[in-house]
Amino acid sequence: MRQLSESEFDSIVYSVSGDMPEVLNISIYGFGVEVTFESNSRKTDWNSFLDFDKVTGNYTYTSPYLGASLPWQFGDRISRRIKDMLND
Repeated sequence: MRQLSESEFDSIVYSVSGDMPEVLNISIYGFGVEVTFESNSRKTDWNSFLDFDKVTGNYTYTSPYLGASLPWQFGDRISRRIKDMLND
């Protein structure tokens, strides 16, 4: 079974983050991503951490705001790209 390389993962994360203006900063730790989002008011920012599986593309995340949609939007975009790459 194919596994995603860290460089492939990095490329996907940077691409997705560039497509989302709410993303202010990302830090990648293996297959984990700490992402800083800008608040809707644009007055503050907040962090979320997403952990991806390099074999399945599935992920989990933590966020200080349980109802926030940005972490799962970000995670779903990355997950879809990982799954597409693994299925090629």
